[in-house]
Amino acid sequence: MNKLKQFITIVLSLWLCLYSYTTMAKLSNDCLYRVVKVQSNDTLTVRDGPGAKYNQITQIPSNGTYIEIVGYETKVGRFFWVPIEYEGIRGWVNSYYLKKDCPIDKPTGCSFQVVNVRSNDTLSVRKKPGIGYKKIYKLNPNATGIQVTGRARKIGRSYWLPIKYQYIKGWVNRRYIQEEDCY
Repeated sequence: MNKLKQFITIVLSLWLCLYSYTTMAKLSNDCLYRVVKVQSNDTLTVRDGPGAKYNQITQIPSNGTYIEIVGYETKVGRFFWVPIEYEGIRGWVNSYYLKKDCPIDKPTGCSFQVVNVRSNDTLSVRKKPGIGYKKIYKLNPNATGIQVTGRARKIGRSYWLPIKYQYIKGWVNRRYIQEEDCY
């Protein structure tokens, strides 16, 4: 009976250590990912398994963002495949086509520009982080020279950045601005 208790204790301890490690690893990676190295008129294929031989589930546009890696990479041939979630759909993509899109922890000394906004639309600057707050300004889709003035805040699955543009101070969704120039 003593050996059985020892065995159960060891198995439970190992399981607890493994669970804690994977949970900590998952929690420590607050970065989302975006598509890179895909032509603007092409898409990134999401498959139902790790490798090109698996069936296509969906496609992510060449400017796709907010991609979450939900597990560990698998090497298939000379490529690494990662399980992802994009707009509620889970599948696998070649990690070569992903780049970290981490929240900004502090001002970087870089100016930013508006991206992913249609030419006939604007980017709303809000009083506080989140879509529930009042719009205080609209940035044109070609706006440049935006300064990030503080740390990003995660609201739901989105990151919001405090910005300054000319005389306006407010918050924008991180998805719609990217580094332009660093000094």
